[in-house]
Amino acid sequence: MRDLAKIAVIQTLRPIEGKDRIELATVENYPVIVGKNEFQVGDLVVFCEYDTILPVRPEFEFLRKRCWSEGFQGFRIKNMKMSGEYSSGIVFNTSILPESTKVKEGVDVTEILGVQKYDVEELKERATSSTKKRSRFMKMLLRYSFFRKLFLKKRVNKNYPATVQKSDETNIQKLFNKYKANYGDTLFYKTEKLEGQAVSYMLVKGKYRVYSHNVMRDNKGGGTWETLGRELNIEAILKDIRGNWCIQGEICGTGIQGNIYGFTNKKLFVYKVTKVDTGQVLNVDDLIRFCEITKLQMVPFILPSKLPQTLEEILVEADGDSVFKNNGKVVKREGVVWRSTTDQHIGFKAKSRKYAVEFERKNATL
Repeated sequence: MRDLAKIAVIQTLRPIEGKDRIELATVENYPVIVGKNEFQVGDLVVFCEYDTILPVRPEFEFLRKRCWSEGFQGFRIKNMKMSGEYSSGIVFNTSILPESTKVKEGVDVTEILGVQKYDVEELKERATSSTKKRSRFMKMLLRYSFFRKLFLKKRVNKNYPATVQKSDETNIQKLFNKYKANYGDTLFYKTEKLEGQAVSYMLVKGKYRVYSHNVMRDNKGGGTWETLGRELNIEAILKDIRGNWCIQGEICGTGIQGNIYGFTNKKLFVYKVTKVDTGQVLNVDDLIRFCEITKLQMVPFILPSKLPQTLEEILVEADGDSVFKNNGKVVKREGVVWRSTTDQHIGFKAKSRKYAVEFERKNATL
């Protein structure tokens, strides 16, 4: 599990113009608005990223009015903008942790606190998996992390191949210092991060499998993932290749995330192809050739480059426009994904802060 909540250090603090009660902290390279004089530089805190759900606990009740998510039965931490400043998470005093917790920088406390990832796709999958409404008793039980694990366990397939990475790149804020030190001279190719639904089509020991972001689907089912796979003859494409391979991409279009690009149908945009048996990933040149041969469409490319000098330069670039227009109207892109031209395991995502704030407004009730 990704460390959605961890013990981290307050890196910097600075005032926010015109505000006497709040200031801007930097934690894990993320900006976070905090109470004035609540923390000092160097303090250890519990940091929870945005796009997370905090469980129902007395310590989090102050968030109910502005953060409650009925769908997730918890408190949704959003990417927000206040007084011209972005805030990309929330911090707490380490006193919210059980006394037995080892309070040390870098300790993952996601499971200890029962923090979940905010995933609209997963929420919709759950909502449509049954036509029955949850009883009031079920909603009450879902407030407890141990029950959520039992209830959702059947939706997690333990046989997802260990050699294939799920489509969840790490945010650049967590990696910038390391990447700048180790990959400063590496050439990266960049692709637009599209707003859609993640999919993985693969052969495992010769058997065809279809996965959404977290769940193995019935490959003969009627969901978006399975239906589009049949329309594009993905199973036949995979079986024409020697060995077991996985095609990963983003599905965009009608009925998906508001279809912000105005497509008239559903489209698959491929961004990675992996050899399942070994974990070998096609480099960018081979990926381009693969898509040309199979006639599958790739994610949109942006000019390649090396890492800039600052994190801010990467984040500013992420705020650009999509290559697609909706009936002639400009569409803001969700972000940019960077990957090494020679090693696909080296990469990260830079999410657009402007897009994220707008996304939060549109999905405020989820």
